[in-house]
Amino acid sequence: MNVGNEYKRKIIFTILSIFGAAIIGFAFLCFVYLIPTSPIREEVKRSVPVFEKETEIFNWAPNYSFAYADNFTDSIILNTASFASDESVFSNALMNYRYQSNEPYASQILSLSESMTSSDSESHKLQYARYWHGYLVFIKPLLTILDYSAIRLLNFFIQFILAFAVIRATEIKLGKRVAFAFMGVLFIISPITTGLCLQLSPVYYITLLSSLAILLKGKDSKIKDWQVLLWTGIAVSYFDLLTYPIVSLGIPLLFSIAKGVCHNFTDQIKQLMECSFFWGIGYGGMWFSKWLLATLVTGKNVIADAISNIFIRTNNQVTEAGLGNMSITKSEAIAKNFDQLANRPFMIVAILLLTIIALLTVVQMLRKSDFFHFSPRIVMIDIILFYPLCWYIVLSNHSYIHYWMTYRGLCISYFSLMLTIIYLFKNSKKRSKV
Repeated sequence: MNVGNEYKRKIIFTILSIFGAAIIGFAFLCFVYLIPTSPIREEVKRSVPVFEKETEIFNWAPNYSFAYADNFTDSIILNTASFASDESVFSNALMNYRYQSNEPYASQILSLSESMTSSDSESHKLQYARYWHGYLVFIKPLLTILDYSAIRLLNFFIQFILAFAVIRATEIKLGKRVAFAFMGVLFIISPITTGLCLQLSPVYYITLLSSLAILLKGKDSKIKDWQVLLWTGIAVSYFDLLTYPIVSLGIPLLFSIAKGVCHNFTDQIKQLMECSFFWGIGYGGMWFSKWLLATLVTGKNVIADAISNIFIRTNNQVTEAGLGNMSITKSEAIAKNFDQLANRPFMIVAILLLTIIALLTVVQMLRKSDFFHFSPRIVMIDIILFYPLCWYIVLSNHSYIHYWMTYRGLCISYFSLMLTIIYLFKNSKKRSKV
């Protein structure tokens, strides 16, 4: 196939994917905004005491940031899901209004609580249009029959099943050592926290599903890895509120490289660049489609609002409650995220997993099935190691302020290091399942 024609097809496929996803995503949001808010508000009323008891700063394991559940944003999610606006369904689906208290320094939990009793919600209306808020496609229907605590339990269960499925698929396709290494990824992400927190769940779900798709995809599949990563970027942009999206690229991409479909350096670097590029195009393109659609339909300049927030999140100035006004460096943003892994629980888990992997490697060497081996695949894996660092450099403001969730990007660096160790002792002729 002519290279020029190949890339033309890929570009056309990408444009159609983003365009189709935007139209379908908008249609789904319009549909759930047609759901009456009265049953939703009843379940949210039952949920408010949970937030008031836990407060916005809820930490199930004090002193460890990986245990911080983002009740601040979860209260926004429930507020948005239960808000009843007089505007058209199209406007509501694009502007994503919520109730905002007029009390000075009001918390999001207070706003949520007030929204349940206020008879004048229109004068307290606040838009949040720069994100898709795709989570509403699931949260609104669920809130008609379940309260926040019940949704948390369901969240735990589904995430557990998916994580187990990825571990099992990893063991079957890539061997026990990679499966054990992946368990460390889960520890860093902290499934207990993601189970408790709606805000942190979308990236986790999408990462697991994308990884599963890549692991289970056969060599002769018509669906290519770059297409899976394109759709992954689109999905993260649709469902996530800018938490730790880089994980949805790094972990599935490492699985893609680890499968070793491409054998020479040129093909592997092409695979790496294509998957990364199309994930980024999917992520950015889907996000921009929301700004454009909201601006065109509502007549409100959502594009300007979004761009101004991009400048805020990518600069070195920090203006945040509790932090005041200060200038930071890129290295400080990186260091603050690394600090979150400088704790005894992570060190113990890392040492334990390294020990298990080392023992499995010794077993292979005793069977004479493994030996020290360097391949282009290891170079690709080590390049991916730096992805989260690049993310922190570009989004230094966001990474510094929200380190308690953005640190999860470092699970990519951890997994890269583990895979490097594993594939340095990998038989180049026969795939081992140990």
